Amino acid sequence: MKKIVFLAFVFWLLSMSMFCTRLVVPVNGLTYDVYPEDSIQEAINLAESGDIIRVHAGTYLEHVVVNKSVSLIGDDKQNTIIYWNGTGNVVDVRADNTVITNFTLTLASEESADRDSVISLDDSDGNNISNNIISRNGTTNNDRGIYLYRSSNNNISGNKITNNGNGIYIHSSSGNIIYRNSFINNAKHVNDFGLEDHARLSVNFWNEIYPSGGNYWDDYLTRYPNVKEIDGSGIGDTPYVIYERNQDNYPLLPPWFPPTVSIISPENKTYNVNHVDLTFKVSETPYWMGYSLDGQANVTIPGNTTLMDLLDGSHSVVVYAKDTAGNMGASGTVYFTVDTVAPNIELFSPENRTYTKSSVSLSFTVSEPASWRGYSLDGQANKTISGDTILTGLSEGSHSLIVYASDMVGNMGSSDTVYFTIDTTLPTITILSPENKTYDTNFVLLSFTVDEPVSWMAYSLDGQANIIITGNVTLPLPDGLHYVVVYANDTAGNMGESSTVYFTVDSVVPSILLVSPTNTIYASASVPLRFLTYETASWIGYSLDGQTNVTLSGNTTLVDLSDGVHTIIVYAADAAGNVGHSETVYFTVDTVAPSIELLSPENKTYNVNHVDLTFKVSETPYWMGYSLDGQANVTIIGDITLSGLSEGSHSVIVCVRDTAGNAGTPRIVYFSIERQQAEPSQLWIVAVIVIIAGVGFAFTGYMAYDLFKRGHSVVKAKGL
Repeated sequence: MKKIVFLAFVFWLLSMSMFCTRLVVPVNGLTYDVYPEDSIQEAINLAESGDIIRVHAGTYLEHVVVNKSVSLIGDDKQNTIIYWNGTGNVVDVRADNTVITNFTLTLASEESADRDSVISLDDSDGNNISNNIISRNGTTNNDRGIYLYRSSNNNISGNKITNNGNGIYIHSSSGNIIYRNSFINNAKHVNDFGLEDHARLSVNFWNEIYPSGGNYWDDYLTRYPNVKEIDGSGIGDTPYVIYERNQDNYPLLPPWFPPTVSIISPENKTYNVNHVDLTFKVSETPYWMGYSLDGQANVTIPGNTTLMDLLDGSHSVVVYAKDTAGNMGASGTVYFTVDTVAPNIELFSPENRTYTKSSVSLSFTVSEPASWRGYSLDGQANKTISGDTILTGLSEGSHSLIVYASDMVGNMGSSDTVYFTIDTTLPTITILSPENKTYDTNFVLLSFTVDEPVSWMAYSLDGQANIIITGNVTLPLPDGLHYVVVYANDTAGNMGESSTVYFTVDSVVPSILLVSPTNTIYASASVPLRFLTYETASWIGYSLDGQTNVTLSGNTTLVDLSDGVHTIIVYAADAAGNVGHSETVYFTVDTVAPSIELLSPENKTYNVNHVDLTFKVSETPYWMGYSLDGQANVTIIGDITLSGLSEGSHSVIVCVRDTAGNAGTPRIVYFSIERQQAEPSQLWIVAVIVIIAGVGFAFTGYMAYDLFKRGHSVVKAKGL
């Protein structure tokens, strides 16, 4: 019977050696991603057997209990650190077939019990503890890196076990394979409870078959100074004896520090392309490099490469590097997903319509299995749901809804946005126009808002029957007082009405009568401005000579007017804003008196009794006249002749007045009239004629004389 058991164990050992330190993970199950702000323990509690818990790089202070068959996988053992600063173990394994790989596991507390462990396996079989750094700060002789209690058939490989009181402490645990680990600076690399009670001594396997080898022991060459290397394999020719019936047949020679491999890309995330760069760092110049994709055979590569033609779905990759001494280093396993198709979501309810209740069913389908479902109402944060549900407590008004679903590899799909309305109250109608004021037009805009969609609208003007409308309209109105009400029926059948708005229409401009000035000439630079308005004005102003309007409160006086022609218009605006104006009045300001130039008579003596009165005026006169010898003025229209003048001294004064009433300075001239006697020679001529003619001609001579005398008088009268 013992022989059968031994042969079975050898067969298991050989099968395990085929995998070297490659991690075998469950094929089925979910993957949980844990980030530094998350709890590893919470993820384990949520997981089921066969699930993967992928821990991203960060530092974690946590006591972890693994009580189900899960794979606990770190991003990078240099940066994925679980340490515990309290009492108790860092990781308690209390289940079979678990995986713990690619972590730095540290018991940091100085106060923990001497027998606390970094990893404790309690009644746990078939577990894989690989590629970890396992250490204790402040070691005591009794603490433990790995503690095996009644646990068998476990694979412990590729770990660096350092700075512990006991690197591995074994209690009643046989049949474990422990290989390619580094035991460094431990007070005791391996201890067994059976050393005190040989009946309970455990028997385990401390190496794989040659040339895979066993473990690195930092005291190997001290204990066996004459060791020889076997055929350049990095393995010593002398077994390392641990204790009775336990020895490492192929101990690794120093330096057995395999190359450190760190994968930079891919990362633990989902990619939306079917090709992903594979980039990594190796701590030393490698002799050989390769990678294993999705657990397949290693592919040799010269360096960084690209993983091509990846199928949609989850993938894993491990990069291996072997140095010139034959030491094989492996990166942590990086899990990533390729998925270029998002799930399709069809939303059945709510629909794009109005609901009269505040609760609406949410119903939808997802085209593929979903790891998460949720919805966003009105752009708010997503709310997780497990499937169809009821939206309750919806507020009045418009709403929008999007349903989201994440497929099993993390692609997020979304439904179309559905817009719907909750309406259980009357619509609110607000009239924007008209307002409670006076309008200066007979066409007033009826403008209003309704706080929700409506199926019918109408208005009532001045209490008349409703007039149906589809929106804002223009109201044709007569002058006078009006009031209007708007009604609306929403899509749910609720009828609302606005407040009544009262307003006035006044389209008639104010009438203005300009009393002064009038269309005349003013002799003053100050002219009264007098006008009448036939309704109350909100503003009055005037424009003089086309200049900018001058505001005034009532009648006033126009001052400092220049001589010349002027125009004036008076404007007035009523309360409705209608602006009227007076007729344009033209008037003249003339403050300059006319000047007179007297040409005749002159200051001299005339020998006739009639003298011309001639003169010039500087402007067209309104009135002209003269005064002779101080007598009353005689109105004239121009030059005249002063006749019938008596002999002697005379004076004449000429006066004029222009159309503005300005009187020119009178002009006076002094002159004399002095008439001459008949010459004697003329009488002698008559006498001679009488004497010569004789008496006979006396009568004829008398007649001739009489005619001569009459002719002489006429000549003098004409001034000849």
